[in-house]
Amino acid sequence: MRTKLLAKLSVGVVLTSAGCARQAVEQREDLLSAAGFRVKPANTPERRASLRALPEHQLVLQEMDGREVWVYADPLVCNCLYVGTREDYQRYNRLKVERDIASDRLMAAQLRARPWGVGPYGWGPWGPWGF
Repeated sequence: MRTKLLAKLSVGVVLTSAGCARQAVEQREDLLSAAGFRVKPANTPERRASLRALPEHQLVLQEMDGREVWVYADPLVCNCLYVGTREDYQRYNRLKVERDIASDRLMAAQLRARPWGVGPYGWGPWGPWGF
């Protein structure tokens, strides 16, 4: 009984972490597209070979046709390469910082909007005065 419960629990954890990982990849790819990276589907043997040769879900600086480009390989979600210039890479980093700042500001606003003394970390209705 206990082993079945542990097996079900571990499967749930794996599925949840896989879903979170996929969401993180999709968010990163949204930023890459917004920064100007071009999507190159792995629809030819050469592109499939390039996709397999690159590390998954990492931006890598490479030389292509005599110029430096940034390449991001995604064999799981879109089965494609994202290719961008140095300017695209700099724009991507700026967008990433702006997204992180916006996320921090949203979290701070949500914490400020919570009434004092209410919630899992507050004093509650009885307060420090012992009502």
